[in-house]
Amino acid sequence: MSKRIPMEKLPNTRDLGGMIGYGGRAVRPGMLIRSGQLAEATPADLEELSRRIELVVDFRNMDEHVNVPDPEMPGVRQVHLPILQGQGPVAHDEESRRLAMLSLFEDADKPKAVMTHIYEDFVANPYCRGKYREFLMLVAEDREKAALWHCAAGKDRAGFATVLVQELLGVSRDDIFEDYMATNVYLEEVIRKMTEDNARLTGLNDRAHREAMGYMFGARIELIRAVYDKTEELFGGFEGLFAEGMQIPHGQIDRMRERFLA
Repeated sequence: MSKRIPMEKLPNTRDLGGMIGYGGRAVRPGMLIRSGQLAEATPADLEELSRRIELVVDFRNMDEHVNVPDPEMPGVRQVHLPILQGQGPVAHDEESRRLAMLSLFEDADKPKAVMTHIYEDFVANPYCRGKYREFLMLVAEDREKAALWHCAAGKDRAGFATVLVQELLGVSRDDIFEDYMATNVYLEEVIRKMTEDNARLTGLNDRAHREAMGYMFGARIELIRAVYDKTEELFGGFEGLFAEGMQIPHGQIDRMRERFLA
């Protein structure tokens, strides 16, 4: 499983180094880092990040990117690569948030359906596939320090980006699933607070609705399985996704494996 990098205010920042890929070779440490958004980083966190990374890829939409910007770090290239096409602005005032959440949770099954559709779109939507292809090409570029990628919490958009990197490097499905679900451990307090805040905001506090909120705020195994099923349906698996869906030359994939596996 990826290893958490100790940070003061970034609980879901993790190094993929040490995970086992093709041929029993380990992912090289200090090269591939997944994270949640960086806005809450303390000066000490920023110092640690600047020491480790030279590329940040931000998967959030424009509203998130502008209103909760990543801090600038000297010598670090920052690339905005919004994954979800046409995602609307985030509601900032409480009444707008309340109405949006009520609409989303009016049916306790709706959040699961919404999130399943988003995950399936990661591979079914040509726009999403194109953005993820850009991401993989950025990661493949030569650099001395690590590439870091993130969305808001680091579980969905960045979570699937991590799956792509892990699949490309030959990490086992069991290890990939375990790493995906670990977000619930690292963000346990964040998820609990968000669930409680939204329960108070909407008044929807029964067991069914609190479980539904888990699909929005936490990692759910059903979601990652849905994206695997869609990949199998459309492309016969991840090798087909890389070759056909993303048009990544096999030689490029071989070079990435050689570079990132020890």
